[in-house]
Amino acid sequence: ETIPQKNFPLVHVLTSKTEADELQKNEPFNFEKTIKFLTDPHSAHLLDRRIRICQKLCRYYQNGFIIKDLNHLMKILNILGDLCQQQPNYIDAFVQILQHCSKPFLLDKATDGEIYSSALVAFYSDYGYLLRIPIKRIQKCILETLFKSIQSSNKSPVPYDDYDSLKPTTVEYLLRTQRNSDLCETLVKTLSLVENDLSLRILIIKLLQALAAKHPECIAKMLTQDCVNRLVLRMNDPDSTGELLFRTIELLWNIFENGDEEQIGEQLNSRLTISLLQEAFLGQITQSHSHYHRQLRNDILVVCSLIIGLKPDAPFVETGFAKQLLLFASFPELRSNNPLVKNFKLTKSQEDFEFKKLLFNTVVVLSRNPVVNELLIESRVLLTLLSYIEPLPRKSQPGTVFDWSLSQTEDLQLHAIAALTILLPRFLNEYFECHVGTRLLLFYEWTISDDEYQSQGNSFFGKGGRHNKRSQLKYIFRLFRSLLSIKDERVQIDLCDQGIIPSITGYLRHMGQQKSINLDYVDLDIICDGLFILSCLCELDVHRK
Repeated sequence: ETIPQKNFPLVHVLTSKTEADELQKNEPFNFEKTIKFLTDPHSAHLLDRRIRICQKLCRYYQNGFIIKDLNHLMKILNILGDLCQQQPNYIDAFVQILQHCSKPFLLDKATDGEIYSSALVAFYSDYGYLLRIPIKRIQKCILETLFKSIQSSNKSPVPYDDYDSLKPTTVEYLLRTQRNSDLCETLVKTLSLVENDLSLRILIIKLLQALAAKHPECIAKMLTQDCVNRLVLRMNDPDSTGELLFRTIELLWNIFENGDEEQIGEQLNSRLTISLLQEAFLGQITQSHSHYHRQLRNDILVVCSLIIGLKPDAPFVETGFAKQLLLFASFPELRSNNPLVKNFKLTKSQEDFEFKKLLFNTVVVLSRNPVVNELLIESRVLLTLLSYIEPLPRKSQPGTVFDWSLSQTEDLQLHAIAALTILLPRFLNEYFECHVGTRLLLFYEWTISDDEYQSQGNSFFGKGGRHNKRSQLKYIFRLFRSLLSIKDERVQIDLCDQGIIPSITGYLRHMGQQKSINLDYVDLDIICDGLFILSCLCELDVHRK
């Protein structure tokens, strides 16, 4: 029996993909056709079609661009960059394509990473040149895209299988490639273009931090563009967040630690550069009421110390900065009516403690410049250091408004002795005027006495001296050795008249009897320095022998 036509069952075939869709998906994006369409003057009026083709490009490469297509992609970016300056309607589409560049690029073959490495280097160089476009939204997008692309968290949100047999590049590969490109130089030069835009400058410095982190090659590229002066020039601009100064100082620290000394030295002759660092330092001194400001103050001081170490004749004296640093180094041990320290207060906080130690270190580094010697005498900073040469625990002086804790005092004491080891031989007049020899010998007698003292031994200089006075003995011997190595007969007579020879020989003999078997590196240091001191004193004097 035939079924009437009206009763035929209707079957609706439901498919997720049609054959046409599959063909369309496999059809590669036609870059050449797109480039021709965007550059054809006869299609200039077809604004909507041009924007749609840009959106199609983003949809097609929604998981990231294929590395072998970067040459064509860069051509499109350059074309759109020029079009955006003529017609703002292109900006949205351009920004969308730029944002896709933050995603890991895709490799068709495992060897593509090596084959196209030079092409990717050229791409990143040209990508950085797009910062020339004077449109803030585009500049911001470029900087954010570059920063995001080298973050460890930059992974595609889609599953690995959705890469259509393409493999993404690693963040390490992208970071290495960006460092090999001209990005660092371009970013430094761009600082001048955006000097009036705080947010863009912070983004540039943030990206430079990531690229130049402990990487001498990147730092060398930055130095070719006078990066030190460019960074310092506007670092004190008003910034409610404080991020600009913080990031600038951190980047300078990295540059001074890992950059070429000769390149850096050429950029540190400017009085303006040192004056701006001085302004930043004093600004944090006056605001040292929070952890953040104290830490930033310390970081600025570290940067200044690195500068002095790299270039001792940098204009710290000419700008008056050296005199101010010596003033802070002698505070609060020496009273002063200077307005800078009138309202300045130190606490027992870790930041203030580190600040004091950094100042001692800065004094030593400053002394490398002979011009500073007169300032060292005028500031009486030697008296500050000598005030720590006394038995512990220290007795409270009448009128003292501030005292460090015992462990902090011990650490500062060892720092002071280490600093005097370098400074004191240069200032023999002060040595005799202040009767330093007597103070040193009294301190030495305390270090070898049976007086009980439980040393903390926590500091760098205190290694091996926990629960004893060996660290103090070790460094006072080094100070004696430093003084006697200049072979000044007046110093030798001064110490010999106060009985240094029998005291040291007696201690070394006693030490040899007590520790003939178990000698550690601290004991060996003490013995070697003690013998050297005796040889210096007795070398040319038969009576002393």
